[in-house]
Amino acid sequence: GNARDARWETDGRALVEGCGCGCCAGGYSRAYVYHLTNVNEMLGETLLTMHNVWDYAMFFGRIRESIREGRFEELSAEFFKHRTSSKE
Repeated sequence: GNARDARWETDGRALVEGCGCGCCAGGYSRAYVYHLTNVNEMLGETLLTMHNVWDYAMFFGRIRESIREGRFEELSAEFFKHRTSSKE
């Protein structure tokens, strides 16, 4: 999603449902983040950064786990399958 997308203006949901980051789990809504980014309030960018850092940490955690468990190729194939199908 895009925090400046007008569809977020009245959206009371978290950025990503079920996300455990400080923004999503902290109760900040898409509408609030939309407002903050559109009035150039630094907190908006901070909340988005918190979300993105969490997302990357979880992603790389899954990669490390898959390597330890010997299933990195499977994870990689699933990742690229999903990424390719979401662009269609």
